Amino acid sequence: MKKRLLIFCVIVVVVSVCVSFSACRFDSVTSLEKDSEIKAVELIYKDGYTIQLDKEGADYIANTIKAIPEFSQDSKILVNSRWEYEYDYTFRITFMRKQFFKKVKTTVDYRFGTTGIYTDSSGKQSKRYFENEWTYTVVGARKIANTNKEKSKEVRAYLDNLVSTQREDKYSQIKNTFLDEGYTLRDLEGAELNIVSLPDSNTFISLYASKGFEAINEKGTYYVYFADREKAEEFKTKFSDLGGYSNDVFCGYGSQDGKALISKLF
Repeated sequence: MKKRLLIFCVIVVVVSVCVSFSACRFDSVTSLEKDSEIKAVELIYKDGYTIQLDKEGADYIANTIKAIPEFSQDSKILVNSRWEYEYDYTFRITFMRKQFFKKVKTTVDYRFGTTGIYTDSSGKQSKRYFENEWTYTVVGARKIANTNKEKSKEVRAYLDNLVSTQREDKYSQIKNTFLDEGYTLRDLEGAELNIVSLPDSNTFISLYASKGFEAINEKGTYYVYFADREKAEEFKTKFSDLGGYSNDVFCGYGSQDGKALISKLF
């Protein structure tokens, strides 16, 4: 009887250890595993632009991360309170993970391209750029790994092309909408894209937009510009009295009809 009880106790201990190990192993929410089933990847660009990657893009990013041999503890953790970080790209990855004998959905943020901002004891700030660095955070601690320059260049080209293509498509959509509403369009060139002046005042903005157009109909005139995000926001502030509008990298001003039209597109 005692022997049976001893065997039973040993079995219970072994099972408990196995279950505990499984819980630690399969209940991990810290990172992607080789067998993680990707459900969605959201790309948050360095200027805040956010897009949902299609399956091809999601698989590309997930496989790139899975191929990284090992993430290690960031050595800067000893003075972590003096560091702040900005990232070129953030990937909000949703995937299925093992938890005991079932799968559950988990979301983890990975980041690529790091600008580290260090503040010394006197309050002076300095910056370091870690171009090839991937990172994610575990309980407040950064885990980092580097890819080689060739792979980093490939990833950046891939991501920048995705964002650029979407923005170009949006610009074409804006132009087509004005055309469909009966506006006559004229593409802006040269100085018209560089410096935009507030009519009948000394207010102006050095916009240096990459492209833009003038839209005219019987209801009035509206101007649309394809600039960068920061300049577009500044544009909206300076031209608020003239129906100034901005969303992402696009901004415009002019007739209320034109403002209402462009507002509907975002």
